Amino acid sequence: MPRKLVLTLIAVAAVAGGVATRFWLFGNVDGPDALTLVFADLEGRPFRLSDRSARVLAVNFWASWCAPCWEEMPELDRLQRELEPRGLRIVGLALDERDAVEAFLRQHPVGYPVLLADERGYAFAARVGNRNGILPYTAIFVDGRWLRSIAGPIARTDFLALVEPLLDSPR
Repeated sequence: MPRKLVLTLIAVAAVAGGVATRFWLFGNVDGPDALTLVFADLEGRPFRLSDRSARVLAVNFWASWCAPCWEEMPELDRLQRELEPRGLRIVGLALDERDAVEAFLRQHPVGYPVLLADERGYAFAARVGNRNGILPYTAIFVDGRWLRSIAGPIARTDFLALVEPLLDSPR
């Protein structure tokens, strides 16, 4: 077989493998299936991000050892309670070990779901812009489509300015 043909076949296989891996790891972040990833909650139950009916979804990447995450979580909890009736859902995606997450949440409980990330969680964070592993990091989705991400702790006023115009009117 000619060398050029072999190299072309290898290149095509590499591209196809890369595309397949991308969709296996984190789906199509720019399309309606952006949130098809399934992560386990703390009880080990599967939790598919797309199964939750909310117009606006905020996925907050965090870890128990991240001091700025600790400061941000109580405010995210308040925002979830206040804005859930208008179509907001906050989900915490812990880039951490189960034992550390459970211990942290016993001391600092939150009312929104907290999921455990595996390698797909890190890839998902990178796909929505967090290529440097910054924590906390929040990705905002509207109707299943990625809108934007915020690196570092997000202030209440900034979160409200971004999210409130996207929510349904108060019920």
